[in-house]
Amino acid sequence: PIRINSGIHIIHINSCVNSDWKDRPTVDVAHGGTIIDPPTGITTKVLNKTSVKVKWNQVDNSTRYILYRKKLGDENYGRIAVLIKNYYIDNGVYSGEEYIYKVCAYTGVDGKEYFSEFSNEKSAKTYISSPSSVKVAQMPKGLKVTWKGVYNVAGYNVYRKTGDNGKFKFLVRTNVTAFDDYSVRKGVKYVYK
Repeated sequence: PIRINSGIHIIHINSCVNSDWKDRPTVDVAHGGTIIDPPTGITTKVLNKTSVKVKWNQVDNSTRYILYRKKLGDENYGRIAVLIKNYYIDNGVYSGEEYIYKVCAYTGVDGKEYFSEFSNEKSAKTYISSPSSVKVAQMPKGLKVTWKGVYNVAGYNVYRKTGDNGKFKFLVRTNVTAFDDYSVRKGVKYVYK
């Protein structure tokens, strides 16, 4: 941390609070002559398709933490939470997307607000949802397999097994939500996924 001789001093650095959530110079000061350290050890853990846990080390002398998030490819961060605890479960994400997080520490002295610099950035990519509503329909010379599409995927792998006890084997990769299987035999049970 940066040390100052005594009292409360104003220093201009890149802090975490501003009107439009962009990084810009602003006032960052701490009490006791010591600037508030930024949070360290930020980690992310994907809990499911639409939930990410973000955690970081506690900062001495801080009373709150402000957490920011942006989607990969976006220019600006958005503030998503003001917290007392040093972790947050983010349920505002979508499946198959990558997000980047950063956090800063906050305290108040004599009715004034003071903020640390940002922590390092940490990313997390949520799981992709599985295709649903898989259906198989008879065609004159084969079987048509259809399913409900999934957001933000490049394609689908189609697998098939023969009978209830067979092993699934890869058939094809496609970027549409249907596949016409002409390699079937009459009277044989097929299972798709």
